[in-house]
Amino acid sequence: MAIKISERSSELETIALINRIILNAEANGADFGGTHSCNEDGLYDSMNKFLTEHSLEDKYDIKKVKVSIPQPYTQQGLWNVFQFVLKSSE
Repeated sequence: MAIKISERSSELETIALINRIILNAEANGADFGGTHSCNEDGLYDSMNKFLTEHSLEDKYDIKKVKVSIPQPYTQQGLWNVFQFVLKSSE
């Protein structure tokens, strides 16, 4: 049983890391008009492919969520970005 808990923890840590990468990439490409979203479809498709390739599509959804852009980015505030979310957390 401990192995399953460990695997679950590792999975959640991986998803959290990917979400932070996406958030920081969006913030890094931001200007006064907000985050650059010229390729939202490509990002969504890549995220969906990740879920499929790792057999996680039954556990996670991709949603556009409101997040806080942290310091040191110039464009701080609440923005909408794609993130992985647990299906059970809806």
